[in-house]
Amino acid sequence: MAAEKSPGQVAFEGYAEQAEGRSLVSGKALPAWEMLPRDITDAWDAAAQAVITDYEQQHRQAGPPG
Repeated sequence: MAAEKSPGQVAFEGYAEQAEGRSLVSGKALPAWEMLPRDITDAWDAAAQAVITDYEQQHRQAGPPG
């Protein structure tokens, strides 16, 4: 059974797919998540968590629809 992906991994893999496997900054091929250094995976996890937190706060303030 595969391990559950972190939000950062999901975000990174979405970026990689959208960018066709290449860095949009350098044009170089992106490595697999498992090959990234820890500081980079930590940064992706922090960025993804910030999006999740902001999204949840916005929806809590808006209240239920209707």
